Amino acid sequence: MDNTTATSLLLPVPYMHLFQSTMQLSPKSILRAKMRVLEEEYEVLDALSDAEWDGQRQKVWEILLLRLEAAEWLEEEMGRGD
Repeated sequence: MDNTTATSLLLPVPYMHLFQSTMQLSPKSILRAKMRVLEEEYEVLDALSDAEWDGQRQKVWEILLLRLEAAEWLEEEMGRGD
């Protein structure tokens, strides 16, 4: 994974609803918020029964796993910069 790929995968993840409008947003806090959103989506999809799975949900699952991988990679990279 590289920075461009990871950032591109995470770009569409919503996160602003987790912040007060007056807070300053650092890259780390944005990443943590996006990871929280992704983890919540993971829990919802993981709880589905086999009967509820279809092709569309499978695609969403695969994209979600890629985004989680990208977020974890970026978190590691940011940690190295400290």
